[in-house]
Amino acid sequence: MLTTREVAEKIDANPGTVRMWCINGTFPNAEQQETPRGPIWLIPETDLQEFKRRGPGRPSKKATEEADLAEMPADEAKSKRQASKKAAKKKSARAK
Repeated sequence: MLTTREVAEKIDANPGTVRMWCINGTFPNAEQQETPRGPIWLIPETDLQEFKRRGPGRPSKKATEEADLAEMPADEAKSKRQASKKAAKKKSARAK
């Protein structure tokens, strides 16, 4: 088990950011323990192996949509992609 400071050093992040990730569930097996100096988070090394840090800034709309489609059933995702393509064609036709 690693502390937030140790994890921050390994992945080159701020310890406060690592604490926020623990609170938000980014590290699903992280445990908060009480100490005389206050609560600390302990993160298992297995959570780090599965961790993928996203780049800075807001994710693109396209990346967000693709992630949503990946989680849907295949037939529903296909119909959404087709509807999106039709809307893009209409938009480009209006712009001309």
